[in-house]
Amino acid sequence: MAGLEGQLTEDRQRIVGELTRQPWFQATTPELQLELATLPQEGAANHDGFLADLAMRSSEIGGVRVESLADLPRGNFALIPKFNVRNIQSNLPYTYEYVSWRSGPLSGAKGVVFIRPEAGAEPTHFIVLAGEKFSTGRMQNDLVGGFMDLGVEGVQSVTDRLLVETRQELGIDDLSVDEVVDLGTIQVDAGMTNNGPQLFAAFISAAEAARIPSDPINPDVHELKAGAVIVPISQLAEIVRSNTDSFFSTAILKTLVSEQVNLPTREALHKALAVGAVALRGEVETTTELPEDQRLILRQQLQIADNRRRYQDAYIRVLHEIAAERGYEATELPESEAAALQAARRAALGV
Repeated sequence: MAGLEGQLTEDRQRIVGELTRQPWFQATTPELQLELATLPQEGAANHDGFLADLAMRSSEIGGVRVESLADLPRGNFALIPKFNVRNIQSNLPYTYEYVSWRSGPLSGAKGVVFIRPEAGAEPTHFIVLAGEKFSTGRMQNDLVGGFMDLGVEGVQSVTDRLLVETRQELGIDDLSVDEVVDLGTIQVDAGMTNNGPQLFAAFISAAEAARIPSDPINPDVHELKAGAVIVPISQLAEIVRSNTDSFFSTAILKTLVSEQVNLPTREALHKALAVGAVALRGEVETTTELPEDQRLILRQQLQIADNRRRYQDAYIRVLHEIAAERGYEATELPESEAAALQAARRAALGV
């Protein structure tokens, strides 16, 4: 567009050049053309992803011809481009819109963080975030992750963003992540949005998990407060059944069918529960000292049972029954009994 060359970055100039070839763009008012061309183009507010996707869209979709852009409502994160369209068969004119994030289809990345004793071992726990969401106005389970925002906070790739978000949301800026597995993308709601974020599975050690604070502070001042909850892998089925978050459900499904990720079998989990219950009831004695990191994880498990009743199953019920019988708080499992339980579970899982 004439006169804008000095105001636009090289990337934006290329994108606008593609837009100007679109018949619907040529038929759009000069005011909306200018608004599109000059959308924020630097930092976290960069809209290049939205515009690049817009430039590649066909002018005919599902029997409808896109004639011009009618309006462009937008907020901090998302836009709702509203188009004048016409049904090709009936010649009926009307408007159609969709929702896009400012970064386009690849809006960000979300993933499940698994905890395992060592690299290559089967995971014993996984992490979910629990916090209030502005859109629903209530508590929700969530995954680690966020907007892609390439070029911000030193992020130059999808993997960079995964690591930054994982460390921020777990409250440890030097958290060591052993492995990240790419689980592909998810089309969130193809009827309403072009949003197609990345999914991943990340693996950290038990020692790193023990460093996660009970009330992590995310340095991103725009994030709503949320806490990391460490959940035993034996609770996976129950969490999936009660979960309503589409990212979580899809990430777990993709993890389970991925040949790169091995989770304990149903038989191994049942065996671990049975052996763990016997150990807790004192029918198995051991003097093995439980490492502090493993002891912390067990205490977090018990805190989950206290605060989140929906996670109840045979394993958690055993912990509470024994806590009640012996007259101590469920969050203060004696070290000797924690050692017996953890040793039994490791033996049952073969790790």
